[in-house]
Amino acid sequence: MIDHDKTGMLVRYKDSAHLAECLNKMIHQTDRDAMGKAARQKAIHDYSEQAVAESYLRVYEECLNQPQR
Repeated sequence: MIDHDKTGMLVRYKDSAHLAECLNKMIHQTDRDAMGKAARQKAIHDYSEQAVAESYLRVYEECLNQPQR
């Protein structure tokens, strides 16, 4: 997911003025590269094969550890 102003920009639904504001900020923002690097690091950390496999394992373990009905 996007962290507003950290890993990307979130624009309000059907708000063209806000979209223009965010685009203008991205065009003129000096730390655009840092935002891109932060987004890449978040993707690697949160969505790598290892991270996804571990999250599936946690779900399976939770399901297996629940009392039977």
